Amino acid sequence: MKNRARFRRLVLHGLNGWFLFQSVLTLVTVWEKLPESIPVHFGLEGTPDRYTGKGVEVFLLLLAPWLISLLMYGLMGFLAFLKRIPWWINLPGREAMLLGPEERAIILPFILEMITATTATVNFLLYSIGRGMLAVAFDQAPSLPAWSVWPGLVLVLAVSLVYTFILWTISKRLFERADDQRA
Repeated sequence: MKNRARFRRLVLHGLNGWFLFQSVLTLVTVWEKLPESIPVHFGLEGTPDRYTGKGVEVFLLLLAPWLISLLMYGLMGFLAFLKRIPWWINLPGREAMLLGPEERAIILPFILEMITATTATVNFLLYSIGRGMLAVAFDQAPSLPAWSVWPGLVLVLAVSLVYTFILWTISKRLFERADDQRA
């Protein structure tokens, strides 16, 4: 079980790295060919309604996945830190919320996997939207293609629902076990 969870996390880290690498590679590859006017915002129909030049906004679009990854991996590092010293949490009634070592060994790796999966799927969404924006910028599509938005949105929603359900199931089992131990 532990090896499968570790393998899943490694795959998710690899996917996230792949999307980060692809976003840089794509921008470096097309930078010289980019037109002076690039669509950066789209209406509900997918038609561009705001344009920008090859400057700061395009760079920010590249930087966004990296910043999201940095934030999420920083959060994972902080959770790993809290795993070692849980008494550092300063909340009212924290004694009732602190998990024992067995419970932490179950739930924290799962939460780290959930954060990794969320990071990878959000970066996939941003990468696919960027590809769609390039298709509009190069006149390969008149509006933001559905393939550049919907798969990423569906994947983000599916990952959120699946991991939330699994987290709920794990939490329910942990609380039931705690109740059984008290009785």
